[in-house]
Amino acid sequence: MRIYLFNKNLDSHMALIINFLRANGLSESNIADVSTSMASLDKLEKNVEELKKTGFSPLNVKFVVGLKALDALSKSCWKKKFDAYKRCGWTEEECEGITDSAIENPFAVSYLTNTFGFTREYALGASKYLWFKSREQPESVINLLKRYGFSQADISKLVKRHPKVLGYSVEIISSKIEFLTSSGASPRDVVAILINNPQVLGRSLENHIIPVYNFIKDVVDSDEKVIAVLRRGRRDLFNHSADSDMRVGMNLLRDNGVPGSNIAFVLLWCPDVLRNPSSRLEQAVEELKEMGFNPSKKTFVTAMVVKIGQSESKWKKKIDVLKSWGWTEEEIFVMFKKCPSCMGYSEKKISAAMDNVVNKLGWGLSVIAKYPALIGLSLEKRIIPRDSVIQSLLSRGLIEKKSYLPKVFMLTDDIFLDKYVNCYECAGELLKLYWKERDESQSEGGNSAIENPFAVSYLTNTFGFTSEDALGASKYLRFKSREQPESVINLLKTYGFSQADISKLVKRYPKVLGFSVRMISSKIEFFTSRAASSRDVVAVLIKNPQVMGRSLENHIIPFYNFIKDMVDSDEKVIAVLKKFRRDLFNHSADSDMRVSMNLLRDSGVPESNIVFVLKQAVEELKEMGFNPSTRNFVEALRQSKWKKKIDVYKSWGWTEEEIFVMFKKYPRCMACSEKKISAAMDFVVNNLGWGLSVIAKYPVLFGLNLEKRIIPRDSVIQSLLSRGLIEKKSYTPRVFKLTDETFLDKYVNCFECADDLLKLYWKER
Repeated sequence: MRIYLFNKNLDSHMALIINFLRANGLSESNIADVSTSMASLDKLEKNVEELKKTGFSPLNVKFVVGLKALDALSKSCWKKKFDAYKRCGWTEEECEGITDSAIENPFAVSYLTNTFGFTREYALGASKYLWFKSREQPESVINLLKRYGFSQADISKLVKRHPKVLGYSVEIISSKIEFLTSSGASPRDVVAILINNPQVLGRSLENHIIPVYNFIKDVVDSDEKVIAVLRRGRRDLFNHSADSDMRVGMNLLRDNGVPGSNIAFVLLWCPDVLRNPSSRLEQAVEELKEMGFNPSKKTFVTAMVVKIGQSESKWKKKIDVLKSWGWTEEEIFVMFKKCPSCMGYSEKKISAAMDNVVNKLGWGLSVIAKYPALIGLSLEKRIIPRDSVIQSLLSRGLIEKKSYLPKVFMLTDDIFLDKYVNCYECAGELLKLYWKERDESQSEGGNSAIENPFAVSYLTNTFGFTSEDALGASKYLRFKSREQPESVINLLKTYGFSQADISKLVKRYPKVLGFSVRMISSKIEFFTSRAASSRDVVAVLIKNPQVMGRSLENHIIPFYNFIKDMVDSDEKVIAVLKKFRRDLFNHSADSDMRVSMNLLRDSGVPESNIVFVLKQAVEELKEMGFNPSTRNFVEALRQSKWKKKIDVYKSWGWTEEEIFVMFKKYPRCMACSEKKISAAMDFVVNNLGWGLSVIAKYPVLFGLNLEKRIIPRDSVIQSLLSRGLIEKKSYTPRVFKLTDETFLDKYVNCFECADDLLKLYWKER
C-alpha cells in the first residue's frame, strides 16, 4: 500500500484537495492514490458529488477509480457511458441508479440480457464480476463448454447460477473438467456436477477439489460413487470448509452408534445433510432417539435425512395435514418410524395421497398406517393405471374383492403385469387399458387438463362453463366418456335435484362429477335419515358441496353431532346447515366454532344465548342506523373482530395497556387480520427468538409482509451468521425496515458469496 507522506512543504492547493477528500470519508491510502492526479479542486468537488448521486461509496476503492475516470473524461464522454446503457434499454431513472463497477461495463449487462435472458437488475449485479468488453471472452467459454457436451440450455443454467464462469479462462475451466473426466465422469455427469456445483470452476484444483474428492472417495470407496455424490450435492462441496464440515457430521454420527456403511449411505444419498451445523445434526439425532429409532439401522439415517432436510415449520405443516385427516400425533410418529420417507414428501403430495386412498379407493387410515409407502407412489404412473386394471378384473369376476389389497401397488411393474395382466386370456385388453390410463392420466408439465379435452367439452356443452373455467375444472376429472358424469347426474335426479340444481352444484364444485355414486349416496342418505327433506338436501349440498368429498365418519357425523349438542334437534341442525355458505365440514370448522363459543362462555354468555349472538349484533347495527343492504353494514359488523385481535395479542402475553400503547405508536397493527398478527408473533417470537419488548419497540413488524420481506431477509441473515460473516448482535429488527436496495447493498452485494445469497433471497420470496 502506498502511503502519502505529509510534510511542511506541501503547497496550499494540494492541502485543500487532501482536506476535501478527508472530509468526504476517503482513507489515507486512497487519498494518496488520487490526490496527486487532481488538478482542479472545483472539478474534484463536482466529481465527488456526481459519484455520490450515482450511488458510489467513498469507502469503496472503486470510488477512487471513478474519480480518476471522471477527471480524465469530459462531460460528453461521461454522458456517453449513460447513453450506452440507454441503448441497452435502460430508462433515465434506471441509469441514475447504476452503481459501482457496473457503470464501467454496459457491454456485460447487454450481453447477459440478450444472450441469456437475464433481467436488467440481475445482469447489473452479475456484471460487476465481469470485465470483458467484447464477445471474445464469453464466446470462448461457451464454445469450450459445448465441446465438453454442454447444450445451450445447460450453459444457460450454468451461467444463471454462476455468471462469473464467463470471465474464467478456458484453461482454468478445462483443467477442472479434465480432472472430473479422468476420474470416470461421463459428459452428462460433468454437466450435472457443474450445474449443481458451479463454484467448483472457481476453486483451486490442488487446494480444494482434489482434497475433497479424495476425502469423499475414502468414505464411499469408488470413483463411481464419488461422482454420484457430486451429482447430488447442491451446495458448494468444494469450498474451503466442505471436508471439515462433513468430517464433523460424520464423527457425530459415529459417536452416536451409526455404522460406517450407513454414514456412507448418507453421503451418497444426500451429502448436503452432513454439512449442516453440528448443533442441528445433534438435535435431529436426539429427537430420533427419543422417537425410538435405532442408530445402527438404516431407517435411522433415512429418518435423519428426512427430518433435517426440512424446517420445523414445514415439519409441523405436514403433521397438521395428517391430523386434518384424523391421525393422532402418536399414529403419525409410528408411521414415520415404519417408513421415514413418507414425511419427506410435500404437504400437497401427502394430502393428495390421502384423498386418493381414502376417498377414491375407499380405504381407511388403518390401511395407510399399515402401508405408509402408499403416500410416495405416483398417482398417475402407478395407482390409477393399476386400479383401472383391478376394477376391470373385478367387473369380469376374474378376481375377488378381498384380493384387492394395497400390496397390488407395492409390486414392481414386471410382477404386477405378470400377476394381474399377462396370465389372463384378456391380457391384450388389460394391457391396452393399463397403458391407456397411464398415458392419459399423465400430462405434460403435470397438468391433466391438457390431456382431457372430453371433460372440457362436456363441461362447456352440458353446463355452460366458459373454456377457461372448464379447463381449470377438468384437471380434477378423470372421466373420458359420458358414463361417469351421467351416473352422478341421474343419481342426483333420483334424490330430487332439478337440472338447474345440478348445474348450480357442478359450477360450485365440479369434482362431484368424478365421485362414485356410492360416495354421494352415503352422504345424502345420512342427511335424509336425520329428517332432512329432499329440498333440504338440495339446499345443504348446493351451499356446502364440499361435504360430498368429506369423510362421513371423520368429519360429517362428528360435526353434525357437535351442532346438535348446541341446538337440541335435527330440524335445527338442518336449518343451520342450510344457512351457512362456508365448508362447515372441513377439519377445522368445529374447532373454529368451539373457540368462538368458548370465548363467549368465558365472557359469561349463557349457553341458550350463544346461538343468538350474531343475530343480536345485526339488530344493534340496525338500531344504530346502518342499512343492511349497504357495504357499511358489513364493515361495521366486522368491528367485532377488534376484540378478537385484542384476544390474539393477549394470548401471546400482552396486557391490554401494552396493546393500546403499541396501537398508539403504530395504529396499523390493529388493521392486520388475526391470522397475520398470530403468524407475525409466531415467527418473531419462535423463529427469531425475540421477546415482546422488541415487538413493542418495533410494532411496524406487523405491517411488513412475512413472505416477501421478513422470511427472505431472515434466510439471508441466517446464512451470513452461519458463515461467520456477521455477528449475532447486528441482527436487529432494523434489518426488516430497510428498503430492498439498501438491504441488498448492505447484506448481499458486499459479500463474495453474493450470488448464493441473492439466489437464496429470491428463492425464499
